[in-house]
Amino acid sequence: MVRWCSATAAEVGREEEFLGMKTVAFCHSKHLPASNRGRVQVIGLACLLSMVLAFSAPALAENQELDETTRRVISEEISYCWNVGWLTTEALETSVLIQVEMGEDTRPNENSIRLLISNGPNEKAEKQAFEAARRAIVRCGSRRLGFLEMESFDAWHTLTIEFSLTNSGVTVQ
Repeated sequence: MVRWCSATAAEVGREEEFLGMKTVAFCHSKHLPASNRGRVQVIGLACLLSMVLAFSAPALAENQELDETTRRVISEEISYCWNVGWLTTEALETSVLIQVEMGEDTRPNENSIRLLISNGPNEKAEKQAFEAARRAIVRCGSRRLGFLEMESFDAWHTLTIEFSLTNSGVTVQ
């Protein structure tokens, strides 16, 4: 499992223990030919996501994770409100990973929505992409997630959501 990002080509493929997990280093995209960079940037985003989740997200107990069906339904519901029609071309190419705290009423706490990771070409594109994702969470989260069950509140209390047109749209992690 990739849990950290290597910055030097010499570390590629090296395995170590990190927080009790087997990890594998990979090469940063700047060390690769341009033809391989897109694939590595996706891996890099996944690596950063793993690091963020490992260090900043609240730990969930073993039986308190969202099942795949619930993740898919939340993703679909939020995607209905994700309006990208006004985004610039650069913002459309930007992926953002957002974390949001949900209330027991199944509504998002608007003040808790925060950007974890973005990979846009510039700060303006990243801000536009974040704002579009934030509006989708607020709009749909306030009226479309009422199906979430209180028995699994610990599993959906904190949601991490990726918004990316180049990957898979809206995806709850």
